[in-house]
Amino acid sequence: MSHIIQQYISQCKTLYKPCPQTDNGICNNDSLCNFQCNNYQNCLDCLGNMFYEEEHRMRTYKCLPITYSYVERFTDAFASEIYRILFQYDDIWNNISNKNIVSIGCGPATELIAIEKIMRDKSIKTTCHYVGFDPNNMWSSVWNILTNIFQSHNIQLSFQNSILYTNNPTLQNTKLLMLNHVVSDVFKHAQNQKTDTINFLQNEITPIIQQMPIDSFILINDINSFRMGRDEIEKWAHSIINTSIIEIGYFENVEHPNSQFNTPLAIRRKDRDSVFSPDQVCKSAYIILKRK
Repeated sequence: MSHIIQQYISQCKTLYKPCPQTDNGICNNDSLCNFQCNNYQNCLDCLGNMFYEEEHRMRTYKCLPITYSYVERFTDAFASEIYRILFQYDDIWNNISNKNIVSIGCGPATELIAIEKIMRDKSIKTTCHYVGFDPNNMWSSVWNILTNIFQSHNIQLSFQNSILYTNNPTLQNTKLLMLNHVVSDVFKHAQNQKTDTINFLQNEITPIIQQMPIDSFILINDINSFRMGRDEIEKWAHSIINTSIIEIGYFENVEHPNSQFNTPLAIRRKDRDSVFSPDQVCKSAYIILKRK
């Protein structure tokens, strides 16, 4: 495991305290979990319920124990996915000097761990700028951790506790735009899941892409499941003007071998092992676009 990810996870573990918001085993933090806590105040074990079980899903992360637990549980796998997807794209990394890498709904910014490793492995010494946008200020604690860790690195960090709008000047100098495990969050909480997800992509993300420079890149990386918005991402990607699809791919899933995009052009990747530790694997599906 690299030094950066070790620091990040270790500091979150240190700050994590057993959830104080329980009363006789029931979470009372604004009905955050809304179910009987069987995990002895251990939010790490509750994350699976919050992600996948209908009655326990929550729209936003409302307490610090959950944010620290998220970093501990998902950083390795999510960062590994980004590393394996983007490492090969020299068109991005050879032209990253003084350019922006923008993440929408960045949350714990797991992609930042991958970006740092890619640049280190490619011996890139020039400076670039990572700008993360997320309206949920509960992530500010982990943002402070990352900002301190990256003080001596050539990636300059900026976290914006807001939504990214099309008139933001950051977009004019953006080389890479990322949505990393964001669309599934929209999908699973939407009232009309398929329609609302398409509307989110068309009405919120497409106008942002249209403000980006020519030859910039867009990466959508998310859960490889038709129940989490994967197929809506593919439909949307084929509809955007002034962009071309560079790659559609997914990591081989030995548990669900038929889980994949509908198009026969999709690349099935077998390099699913984590690049940080032997305990995790890559499981996502992704689409890379290029602005024309």
